[in-house]
This record gives sequence, C-alpha cells and structure tokens, in this order.
Amino acid sequence: MKRIRARDRHHVIPKVRCRTLQIPHNFDGNVVKVLTAQHRAWHILFANQTPEEAIETIKREWSLTEEAQAEFNKLCRQSRTDKAAKLNRQSKKGDKKHYAKQCRTG
Repeated sequence: MKRIRARDRHHVIPKVRCRTLQIPHNFDGNVVKVLTAQHRAWHILFANQTPEEAIETIKREWSLTEEAQAEFNKLCRQSRTDKAAKLNRQSKKGDKKHYAKQCRTG
C-alpha cells in the first residue's frame, strides 16, 4: 500500500509581502503544494525569503569563497593525478581498460 505523505500550501511570494504590496496572496502560481517536512525546513532555513533570495543566501553563507573553490579544485586535480599514478603502479598487466574505468569512477 502506498503511503500518503502530508502536504502544505506554500506561498512562493510570502503572504506578508503580498499584504505590504496590497496584492492578493493567492494569485495564480503563487501557491504550491510541498511536503510538510520540506515546508517546515524551508521556513527554518530561509524564513520568508523568496526562492531567489534563498539562492543568494546560500551563495553568500554556505558556498566556498573564490579562493577556497580554487584550492578545492587544485586538491581534486592533485588527488586524481595521485590516484591515476597509484593505479598505474598497481597494474601489473598494464590493462588500459581497467585503468581508464578506475579513473572515470574515482
């Protein structure tokens, strides 16, 4: 039997903003049905932000700085190079197909 999951009505443009702008809060497309747990989580994380504002919050508060992103990319390149060298040393038969598969998956 399929489990029914509770859903809430979420206003993409918050009702409080609509009241401030003196526009109806239930205009076409402004209300979406979302899982109750996700709806609660949204408001815990983003209060009454719009999706666009939440994206900016994530970029500002949760993302790597440009310097940290560059360092991460450098470490990833180094890790792939080190792993490829290790696989190459371990390959006694020189099986190129196995080596290529390992490089793609790891």
